[in-house]
Amino acid sequence: MRLADMLLHDKTRQAVQTVLSKRAHAVVLAGPAGAGKQTLATAMAAELLGLTPDRLALAPYFLLLQPEGTAISIEQVRRAQQFLRLKTTGQAAVRRVLALQGADSMTAEAQNALLKTLEEPPADTVLLLTADDIEKLLPTIRSRSTILRLHAPSVADARTYYADQKISTAAFDRLHAMSGGQVGLLHTLITQQDTGSGLPAAIEQAKQLLAQTVFERLTQVDALAKDKAGLAHLLTALKRICDGALQAAARKNNTDAVRAWHQRLAAVAEAEVQFAKNTSPKLLLTHLFLHL
Repeated sequence: MRLADMLLHDKTRQAVQTVLSKRAHAVVLAGPAGAGKQTLATAMAAELLGLTPDRLALAPYFLLLQPEGTAISIEQVRRAQQFLRLKTTGQAAVRRVLALQGADSMTAEAQNALLKTLEEPPADTVLLLTADDIEKLLPTIRSRSTILRLHAPSVADARTYYADQKISTAAFDRLHAMSGGQVGLLHTLITQQDTGSGLPAAIEQAKQLLAQTVFERLTQVDALAKDKAGLAHLLTALKRICDGALQAAARKNNTDAVRAWHQRLAAVAEAEVQFAKNTSPKLLLTHLFLHL
């Protein structure tokens, strides 16, 4: 998707234009999962290289690093550094882009290796990093990068943007609440085109869990506990669904439903706290599934 065609908050669009005009050597796109960071990074890379997004993957001077498993390793960063040592051709100010999707998943060794590149960046190169949790990046990486935080557009702007989808106001409001206003996830929910955040699949999984009996949920604990990254997405998805359902119940003045969804939301919030404390995934899920 071209930059001009994207649904962006005015502050985000202005910040993007500022970054592009100043040609910052390193930019961190920061925002929650589902915010559309990678789609924006792709659009920015294409803009910098004078290409259309669909041609970007074929460009010889564009490289995308993604987590292998749950993290970006030092070996991946070293391969990227070899890419950065190659000579580029042409007269453009920016002739090469390195994109790191999920940069906050980099191991400590990988971050320290990347730091050396940020200290002496090639003059013709821009690094675009995306991060759900910017605090997981080393302070020295953050200080050497331009931080671009993605703001969620207003409901009105989002509704106008998707007017041609012929979706009812009630259905749109439900999907918007479920997405938390994050444009990447909202786009996926409305168009069924996955932007790669991992949340759409988690949303479907969360819907199924909420519809199941306690026993049915508990039989899945062992399998779900093995995937820590997937568990993080699942908790986010459950929170978004419960919050959206709570808002819908409140609009209808359905007191019983409000109480029930509030209890579920509280259970998910407690699970997120325990997840941050590295509580055993099995214990976390068992307690959560007993209270959904």
